[in-house]
Amino acid sequence: MRERLTKRRPGRNGYRAILGASSALALSVLLMGSAFADDAPTTTPTPIHAKRKPTAQAVEEVVVTAEYKKEKLQEAPIAISVFSGKNLEMRNITNISQLSAGVPNAVIQPLGAGYGSTIAAFIRGVGLNDNSLSFEPGVPIYIDDVYNGRPQAAILDLIDVDRVEVLRGPQGTLFGKNAIGGAVRIIGKKPTGDGRGYLEMSTGSYNEIGGGGAIDETIVPNKLMARFAFSAKKQDGYGTILDYTCATGQAIPGGAGAPGLPSVAIPSRAHGGKCVVGHEGGVNDKSARLALRWIVSDNIEDNFVGDYTLNQDQAPVSKYTQIDSTPSNFLVSAWNALVAVPVFGVPLGNQFLTGGKYTNYGTYSDPLTGISTPNENNVQHWGVVNKLDYQIPDIMHIKMVTAYRQFENDYGRNSDGSPLPFNRTFDVVKHQQISQEVDLTGTLLNEHLEWASGIYYYNSNDSDRETTILLPFFPAPISSRSYDVVNTQDYAAFLHGVYHFTDKLSMTAGVRYTADEKQAHINQVACCNIPAINGSPIINNVSLPISASRVSPLAELEYKWTPDLMSYAEYSTGFRGGGFGPRPSDAYQVRSFAPEDLRSYEVGVKSDEFDHMLTLNGAVFYSIYTNQQIGFNTIQPAGTPGAGAPWFETVNTGKSDMYGFEGEFVARPITNMLLQGSFGYLHYYRVDLGEAAGQLLAKLPNGTVVYPPQTPEFNASIGAQYEIPLGKDGSDGSLTPRVDWHWQSAVFFTSAVAIGQDAYSTVDARLTWQTEDRKWAVSAYGTNITNTYYDYGKLSLQSVLGFEQANPAPPAEWGLSVKRSF
Repeated sequence: MRERLTKRRPGRNGYRAILGASSALALSVLLMGSAFADDAPTTTPTPIHAKRKPTAQAVEEVVVTAEYKKEKLQEAPIAISVFSGKNLEMRNITNISQLSAGVPNAVIQPLGAGYGSTIAAFIRGVGLNDNSLSFEPGVPIYIDDVYNGRPQAAILDLIDVDRVEVLRGPQGTLFGKNAIGGAVRIIGKKPTGDGRGYLEMSTGSYNEIGGGGAIDETIVPNKLMARFAFSAKKQDGYGTILDYTCATGQAIPGGAGAPGLPSVAIPSRAHGGKCVVGHEGGVNDKSARLALRWIVSDNIEDNFVGDYTLNQDQAPVSKYTQIDSTPSNFLVSAWNALVAVPVFGVPLGNQFLTGGKYTNYGTYSDPLTGISTPNENNVQHWGVVNKLDYQIPDIMHIKMVTAYRQFENDYGRNSDGSPLPFNRTFDVVKHQQISQEVDLTGTLLNEHLEWASGIYYYNSNDSDRETTILLPFFPAPISSRSYDVVNTQDYAAFLHGVYHFTDKLSMTAGVRYTADEKQAHINQVACCNIPAINGSPIINNVSLPISASRVSPLAELEYKWTPDLMSYAEYSTGFRGGGFGPRPSDAYQVRSFAPEDLRSYEVGVKSDEFDHMLTLNGAVFYSIYTNQQIGFNTIQPAGTPGAGAPWFETVNTGKSDMYGFEGEFVARPITNMLLQGSFGYLHYYRVDLGEAAGQLLAKLPNGTVVYPPQTPEFNASIGAQYEIPLGKDGSDGSLTPRVDWHWQSAVFFTSAVAIGQDAYSTVDARLTWQTEDRKWAVSAYGTNITNTYYDYGKLSLQSVLGFEQANPAPPAEWGLSVKRSF
């Protein structure tokens, strides 16, 4: 909608009108739910104070829509980190999984092998380190203002991005269910019809080749505009699969056979004397995005966005650190005695550990059943959204957001890291969702009170077909095929208001009601190609209804002390929906767990200093986390049907307390130099383990507090870039070096066993040459240039299956890109 038409500012789940002389105060909040148009029309507000005129050296002003209206970052009373599209490029951030570099108290990265293309997003100690349909994300991702209902298939390229906003702390009133830790909003570029665009080609380590581009055109002058963008990348994997016989000289000859199972020799797969027989971590990704903007009339604007991703990747890189065959591990010992030694002539054990950092002896097929669990991690993900804005002059703004998304993720896995078929899985996960939101917004009391109301509906269908190869051993065979289906429906309504007492003081109050309903259907049959057990039901269509409702309030005060200094105090809430025990191996294990809740108290400050050459933002917070959903590996207790079977039990803990602080700065100390930095501290302690007492650790024997998964106590980052003019007054272009350093303290990867990652730091660098008119740019870049070895995560099944599987992050990588803008 054209900017001249209205003084009001629509926001997706809420609305804040421009308040005459006090609009620069732009205060808290507006709603929640899916998204209020960040691209909606606004007018330029009248400042309440005469600000100093920014100099050429001033930090660039950033406009955000985290509260579903346009406002300057320094005037938004919320803890938020923002990356512009240009800043993402200079930081070498091309994927959602790289976003935590530069965000205090946040970890956003791939979850690793065993979980397909799943993102692990944690903010202030809240997130999700699983991909089972049993769980829902604690930090949801929004794509063009549409809630993406699953963390799986969410490792997506950042294509044609205008900016990314990372909100920290519970966002239950603004964003609804599951935004209990925060939210990540990816906002694509909106068509302008200016005819501009770009093309880019790149090459790099591991035979990388990539490219991308965008074009923005007018279709009907002043009426219809379109923007199209695409990207593609192909790269070999950095993980190496070795042939065991070739690498060690030890053959796997086959044994004497076992009852019902033949003797099997595993031949060498080496070719031409080379021991490398495959790779993990390779990518072949393609993405596209189409945005259409239709100005229907002076009062109506319609925006349509469609995006598509096709990833044909290899399995994530795995490194095995433990394969336990000692008598104390009963299940592995039994399998060795009944299957491994009689059939293959060798036991499963530590001889299958490799010395290299990125190597293993894994195979992706089973010589007994003939079933393949392929070395693949494929994703087909697409979605469409239509956002219709209708302004009734001087009365109200109406916004309707209609969206559909779906994905399929197929992935195979070798869990044991050996040539023996002890534990292999293959999953086909599908997701479909629709959402609809209608918002009404306006002002009352001579525009001193801004009001918003609306309704939201979400419906999703999820399924997971999994084949698990875990060959027969005492006490029972559990190789199986499972088919889990979950339907989720959410209904929400909200009411929100902002009252401006004076030009300096404002108060926000909001409330959201959410009804969450799920219906899970669990099926599992024994398999595979073993006549004695094939098709025997293990879990026969067990149905489990799960429902909950919550009221999520918000209250906030904001005060603007000077034109360049504001502070806020906020009480916010959030909750995550309940679920059912993941990966049950019998009907006894199909059990539900309750929703979890979080209440947060936060005080924040935002300031501009030294004629806007420095922005400095900070916040302190205290959170009370109740009914936290915690899973752990155990054995089904005696006296139950299937006693002794592996069990991924999930319970609700009693209470945890978290407090901390975080700070961010952006500075331009001299012309052409940019500095950015962040620091976060989080203290976490489980006050009451509740149902998890005796299973989880609150402290290690040395007194160290056990933090939630993927939650460092400290993290920090700093980046610096400097543009150097070349030739007279830059006539030969410019050269811009940039270096980014990121550090985090040690983390745990599970809440039940003290395994984790020691503190580490990484360094990324980029050197860009641009022509004077900035139409050509050539960049050389490197990621993790210090070649730091660290793990994204670890899956420890030592207590039940005897192995520990780590997921190493990439080593040092280098690249070169050429970009032509027009």
